[in-house]
Amino acid sequence: MTNVLDDERLDAVAMLNVDYRAIFENTGAATIVIGKDSFILFVNKKFEKLSCYRRDEIEGKKKWTEFVTADDLLKVEECTWQQEPLTDEFKDGCEFKFVDRLGNIKYILAAITEIPDTGTAVMSLLDISERKLAEQALKQRDLELQGKSRSLEEANIALKVLLKHKEEDKAALEEQMLINLKKLIGPSIENLKHLTLKNNEQMHQVKLLEKQLQEVASPFIRNLTTAFRDLTPRETQVASLIKEGMTTKEIAQALNIGELSVNFHRRNLRTKLGIVNNSVNLRSYLTSACS
Repeated sequence: MTNVLDDERLDAVAMLNVDYRAIFENTGAATIVIGKDSFILFVNKKFEKLSCYRRDEIEGKKKWTEFVTADDLLKVEECTWQQEPLTDEFKDGCEFKFVDRLGNIKYILAAITEIPDTGTAVMSLLDISERKLAEQALKQRDLELQGKSRSLEEANIALKVLLKHKEEDKAALEEQMLINLKKLIGPSIENLKHLTLKNNEQMHQVKLLEKQLQEVASPFIRNLTTAFRDLTPRETQVASLIKEGMTTKEIAQALNIGELSVNFHRRNLRTKLGIVNNSVNLRSYLTSACS
């Protein structure tokens, strides 16, 4: 070793009296004493364990920067203790990646305290690898969750578009079905009207059938069954005839049921449509709500 380095070691030895040496050896962190040229003058047992070197392989032979990974070397050089004054970053702690004898990478939080009038400094190195790895795992988890969240949002958008297309297709199919219904059944009803029927009742049934066909082809039934899905087929029939202005007696005759049954369906309609006020006209409500 050079005389300069020997002098630094002698100064450091003088500084490390018995009491300080005991503290130096038994401190909870890996600790080294370094000279002006970054050579390591003393190491404690914790640093031996951290570096996987024996102290006689380190003291006076290696610079502390040799344990710093190449990509972090510039960072630690910028916060070196030899600058005047000592940088706040290294006083408070400087993080860098540390490589041991076996090539293992460890994350270190280091702090330097200059020893006045000696040209040396004490560096404490704390292994924070577990914390850093946990932070990285958490960050990776956050990125994965963000990716899944974006995928879920995209899936929701795609589902909304699909449902919209499905509704459009359904509406188009219903419209085409109603058109076909008019074309296929309409002429037959016209023919029935011109046939010689046995009585007025038969003519009444034909006209009722015609009216119901027209109603099916109108938006009323579709709107009614869409808004109130729990209506029975009979309740839907009664609602359609009420909307057309037929009385309870006329509805009973048209559907070949008793008037009590019609009134029963009327009450059910009011309940299912949410009509609480008895003064509300059922026909007016159906006309305004389902037109």
